[in-house]
Amino acid sequence: MKLSLNCDLAEQDQLTEGSPEHSVMPFIHQANICCGVHAGNLKVMKETAILAKANDVEIGAHPSYPDRENFGRKSLHISEKNLSDSLTSQIQNLQNICNDLEVELAYIKPHGALYNDMMKDSKIRKIIMKVVRANNKPRKLMVMASNQQHLIAKEASRFGINLIFEAFADRCYTDQGLLVNRDKMHAVHSRENTIKQVHQLINHQSITTESGKTLSLNVDSVCVHGDNEAGVSIIKDIQKLILSV
Repeated sequence: MKLSLNCDLAEQDQLTEGSPEHSVMPFIHQANICCGVHAGNLKVMKETAILAKANDVEIGAHPSYPDRENFGRKSLHISEKNLSDSLTSQIQNLQNICNDLEVELAYIKPHGALYNDMMKDSKIRKIIMKVVRANNKPRKLMVMASNQQHLIAKEASRFGINLIFEAFADRCYTDQGLLVNRDKMHAVHSRENTIKQVHQLINHQSITTESGKTLSLNVDSVCVHGDNEAGVSIIKDIQKLILSV
């Protein structure tokens, strides 16, 4: 099973030589670039896109609820129009950067609470899919692989949208195929368990849930985190696993 690696990036106020964007870019296939609302800014977005282009990494937009105070990690009660307008603006800002650099904006991956809400609420998914499809560009939508991915694929097909199904390398899953809440001690895997989970995804197309059940997942991409040196190291290890297949 051939997987790609994706990473959430451009979530700082400025990039330095020690920023994770420099460290992880040689090892990933897809860069989810923050659109300057839950974090980051236009300058960081452009610098990250330049790095992605230099490393032949596919660029995706990583928009969020308009909630910088909570880093986009809090669900908002927001009208369909306001959410749609915000997402459209965020994505267009990155599209403008990509146009200037003559690179493609290939896909959209919502961030944080918006991502979680999308997976739970068909109304939120519909709003997002409308935005993704609005300008008729051949963009894809990245969503979490789960036991409802056939349903979501059917919804996306109505909008002519192709999906990228992802799994999280270092997060523990519930029996329903959702992520265990971060307030639980076992929500984030150790380095050893992260490697085990990726190995299981590659070789058995499944993960083991928090209760020990086996959940089959059809996955295209694995999300890895590169916000520290340990994260960069594990990205290298995951890349080796993928290349060994």
